[in-house]
Amino acid sequence: MHAKIWDLRAGRLLSELREHTAAVTEVVFHPHEFLLASGAADRRVLFWDLENFTLVSNSDPETSGIRFVCYDVCDAKLYDILGHTHSHKSGI
Repeated sequence: MHAKIWDLRAGRLLSELREHTAAVTEVVFHPHEFLLASGAADRRVLFWDLENFTLVSNSDPETSGIRFVCYDVCDAKLYDILGHTHSHKSGI
């Protein structure tokens, strides 16, 4: 129940993001920050700082699984397939 971050040029694993309790179904990079959002069958969206691979925030569990996650490039809000908006201030 985790996402893996790879350095493809070096061919090595950089980190395993292990906070989800069910299969990770979506990962999305923030358009302006060094931040990743991961959605999973545990019904949560987690926000990761990619400089040090730490969990910086998370959403409350949704009533159904997260099926799709995307950032709005203009205002950097995160949307899930259910149409919910998740604002995140990373402090990064």
